[in-house]
Amino acid sequence: MALSLATVGCNLHCANCQNWEISQQNPEEAEAYDAPPEKLIELAEKGSKSICFTYTEPIVFIEYVSDTAKLLKDKGSKLKCEIVSAGYINPAPFKELCSVLDAVKIDFKAFSDKFYQGVCGGSLKPVLKAMETARESGVHL
Repeated sequence: MALSLATVGCNLHCANCQNWEISQQNPEEAEAYDAPPEKLIELAEKGSKSICFTYTEPIVFIEYVSDTAKLLKDKGSKLKCEIVSAGYINPAPFKELCSVLDAVKIDFKAFSDKFYQGVCGGSLKPVLKAMETARESGVHL
């Protein structure tokens, strides 16, 4: 019941990524579609209950996610806006994003910094902080 979409790209490089074909693709090499937030909302209002940014990392296109979520709220739409993210983001922009989202799912990879460094090319601390930030913001986590 969710209109789910993604762009290419991710700020992690997980060796076990299930969507590596799109998450690791260069934007210049991907087929592009014209889907401004207004058009996306219009499409979702034809039967979806929410718009979900998923499959890759919505943090890499945070402005688009934020613009869409803000427009939903400004319109008074019944549609919800949610993301599925690895949570690898600085606290300030994530806090701002959470203020306009209805739900956040963090794909928590492992409770090990060694795993994040070796498998994902990142670190654990920012992910833990993102989960704290989401809970503190009141968004559904």
